[in-house]
Amino acid sequence: MTSILDEALEGEIKKHHGRMPKKYSKTLGGRISFASDNNMINNGDNLHDVRGRRNDTAHEISATVIWDELEADSFEIEMALQNLNLVGNRPEL
Repeated sequence: MTSILDEALEGEIKKHHGRMPKKYSKTLGGRISFASDNNMINNGDNLHDVRGRRNDTAHEISATVIWDELEADSFEIEMALQNLNLVGNRPEL
């Protein structure tokens, strides 16, 4: 899910702003900060938390994620994609 977010942010930033200023690193964290600072998304702090959990699970052998965290992280990514007008509301089944 974070890869989808990362690609979406990269594409939308390039599309609407060209290049990011050098003060933002060319990482997911930098893209989240830039998008938040430029009002492209409204949940930047929560997305930084998602990114942190992603980093923990990718780099720490003992790191775990519980289903509630996964669901909450998916929700935050979905909200960001909606803010970027890349997806609509999730259909209710």
